Amino acid sequence: MPIRAATVGANQETSETIVSVNNGTAGKYWNWSMHPLIIFSMLIGVDLTVPSKNSCRQKWKKIFCVISLMIHAAFTLNLVQIFQGQLSEMTSFYFGEDGNQSTTALWNVIIDVINFEVGCFGAHWIMYFFIKKRWASLCDAFQLLVPLFDAEFYKEFHAKLRRCSYYGLACIVLGVGSLSIIGVVPNINTETTFNIKFMALSQAFFQIYHVLSITLFAIASYASSISFQSIALKLNGWKNPQALDLRPNADLILLKRYYVLTCQTVDSIHHCFGWSLLFIVPHLFVAIINASFYWFAKTNENNSASEIAFFFFLLINLFVVCTTSDRVRIQSERVLKELIRLRIEPRHNHCRKQVHELLMQVVLNSPRISALGFFNVSKKLIPTMIGTTLTYYFILRQFHSSEKKSFR
Repeated sequence: MPIRAATVGANQETSETIVSVNNGTAGKYWNWSMHPLIIFSMLIGVDLTVPSKNSCRQKWKKIFCVISLMIHAAFTLNLVQIFQGQLSEMTSFYFGEDGNQSTTALWNVIIDVINFEVGCFGAHWIMYFFIKKRWASLCDAFQLLVPLFDAEFYKEFHAKLRRCSYYGLACIVLGVGSLSIIGVVPNINTETTFNIKFMALSQAFFQIYHVLSITLFAIASYASSISFQSIALKLNGWKNPQALDLRPNADLILLKRYYVLTCQTVDSIHHCFGWSLLFIVPHLFVAIINASFYWFAKTNENNSASEIAFFFFLLINLFVVCTTSDRVRIQSERVLKELIRLRIEPRHNHCRKQVHELLMQVVLNSPRISALGFFNVSKKLIPTMIGTTLTYYFILRQFHSSEKKSFR
């Protein structure tokens, strides 16, 4: 069973267990699960590691992270200066020789560059000032669930997260690396200036901060959804006529506590990744709109492979954000359905009151992932993105076509 059987006085014993486990294996196993991504984040200047007892080592970590942020800021300013001096060359690079004659093409390039320069540095800045400082509270929220896990389920839970961390790290390296190679290699032997090649490479490489934020968010959301899933499995197990409900009241009290603590993990995800979601989702929307216009409206065919790759790279990022957050909602609704089924079963009339209380708790505290409350992050964003992209694409296409006719 995924949840430990309750005993008499479950609340008191559970609280005592929480203290002992938090001081012991909980932090160890969570950090072990996320270790590949934590080490990688440190290498790119975002320290998510446990604070070291060695003050000198901790000091050098802070210095390294600050220097990384300053270097990124210097790169961003340098790229903006390059862009100001070579706007016409960049427009020709993306739209061909006729691109400079189109105001639509010029503004598309301007918005695209601003979106990526501000977006990439903003993602790094948010990771440094928000995710880094709130990461420990997110870990603590998941550690509170440890006493409520069965030992076997607990090990399997962290083994899954460990595998997800490795898969996520591989996707980050392969995705950003492939994007950088595809964007630069086809243009090595072309007449494109070095500055434009450098900008294309930088825009691809600095996507690493966006992708890392998305990966950390996805794994945290997946971990929270597993917790909701384990509650649903426990409730589903009680429908077996041969199942013995020796202490139904104590079991339901423990389940209620488990549900509240699992909802707290969702709150911690909001607290840790709220600013990142509010920043990344609009960034992806704008980038997808611009990428679609590059792909379909250009006359220069030299970079079609890189633009197609980048377009699907953005779509995958948005898909991961939406589906992992939606999984939390799906599993929490599964808990609600199991409670409704349990409430109407005559076999459980003796604990109907406790089931009703837990049912009301679930109804009143249905978790949703949102971007600081501005909008819910779910798969509903994908149709919205498709409709928005098509709308703006046809508008831009009409402007572009009318400009071509006026030139003739």
